[in-house]
Amino acid sequence: MSKKEIHLQDLILYLDNVYISLNLNFLKKVLIDASGFKKPHLSEEFANVIGCRFNDKGKFCSSIQEWIKGKRNPPLHKIKVILTLTDFSWEEVEKNLIGMKYGKHGSWVYVRFPITIDNNFGSIVGHILGDGSIDKKTKTIFYSNSNIDLLNEFIECMKKEFRIEPRIWLQKEPIFGGTEWDKRLKSLKEVIPKRNVGLFYPRICSIVLFVLFGIFANGKEKTITKEILNSNKEFKKYLIRAFTDSEGSIKDRN
Repeated sequence: MSKKEIHLQDLILYLDNVYISLNLNFLKKVLIDASGFKKPHLSEEFANVIGCRFNDKGKFCSSIQEWIKGKRNPPLHKIKVILTLTDFSWEEVEKNLIGMKYGKHGSWVYVRFPITIDNNFGSIVGHILGDGSIDKKTKTIFYSNSNIDLLNEFIECMKKEFRIEPRIWLQKEPIFGGTEWDKRLKSLKEVIPKRNVGLFYPRICSIVLFVLFGIFANGKEKTITKEILNSNKEFKKYLIRAFTDSEGSIKDRN
């Protein structure tokens, strides 16, 4: 099976409450074209069409004005509506996409589109299926291990696909009845040998993974989804390798 490319448009229906950062000059051109105004924030009709509040007293839309100034970022569902009013394409949006985040206060990730399902994604999913999880409530990604090589591998794969660093926490000595965290670390160089370390990533990362591979992890519940089964051989190879490494079944990684 060949590597399939996934475009931003393929994910639109699933990326609810996602905000995006676009090249500001490109965003201005899109807003001007969609509104027919050189100053789009002054058009009450445009504001109403895309579902933004218009200030009747000041005769302007503060949301659109702040998008133009780069002080706020538009939600993805607004961009979807705006594009229908222009000749701009989703491919052009992809080329000018800077970052994505979940919610107004989420952490930014920098996914490059189109996405190719490759060995990095295989390693990420395999490690999560092994010694990781995706929190049922917050949807944050968690990966835990005491092996520095495996921790580094997970960090590098996430960095390649999402351009983001994890929050790193050192686990206290094992105790009966649960996990307690000792302190947050700046890097893996601060890890105490043989102590477990937890890597945490924001919700936007799990949302993208769920769109690509289905709900393969829900808390500690793990599933081999149809999306995983239908992925290419390279992805599956690295998934199995990462899973068995995390479980400690393979010592020779060559």
